[in-house]
Amino acid sequence: MRILVTGSSGFIGSALVKRLKKIKKDVIGIDQKEADTTLVVSNILDKPPKFYKQFDIIYHLASLKDARESFEKKKEYRENIVNVTKYILKNFNGIEFIFTSTMAAYKPITPYGKYKLETENIIKLSDKRFKIYRLANVYGGKKSTSIIEKKNIKIYGDGEQLRDYIHVDDVVNILTKDVFDLGTGIPISLNDLFPNAEHIKAIKGDVKIPKIHTDFNIKNRLPKKLK
Repeated sequence: MRILVTGSSGFIGSALVKRLKKIKKDVIGIDQKEADTTLVVSNILDKPPKFYKQFDIIYHLASLKDARESFEKKKEYRENIVNVTKYILKNFNGIEFIFTSTMAAYKPITPYGKYKLETENIIKLSDKRFKIYRLANVYGGKKSTSIIEKKNIKIYGDGEQLRDYIHVDDVVNILTKDVFDLGTGIPISLNDLFPNAEHIKAIKGDVKIPKIHTDFNIKNRLPKKLK
């Protein structure tokens, strides 16, 4: 199974390529910038249609992403986000198309967010099997280290803005998973869940929770180190 990662020289793209190689996947990276994670140095639109037809899975991460700059370069951003994705989709006949979008696609107020949302809708209307991930602010690795080491960091506003942050390793873990565990990760006993169960009235009669001995206690299912 052949995998293509666009934007493979970027912060997330390079981490993704390294992870896919680590788990022994046949992966190729494409980007306009040279890097050890990029085998094909090229503009996406410069590659012929047959190039994209050879892959089973495409992770499309390549994108301009400066929301402020997108106001000044609307045409360039639309070409880079919307039209580039259309071109790949048109020439892709593989199994799955994976697109990294942004939280800015929720009620978008910038051209960047609007174009990402437009692209999501184009993907949804295509005949491709797809996954779309809206990423929050991704940090970690050399990117975070370089920021911390800077003496003059420019902060816009009063610095009290609230943002959601996620580590690049967590993003890559999610992007490469096929099976997901859905839950809060916080176990709670039935006694805590129903502290006054004897007073709760159900639609049909009283709620009764008999005291029975089972092996459903989560502590009995955890490795010894986690108990």
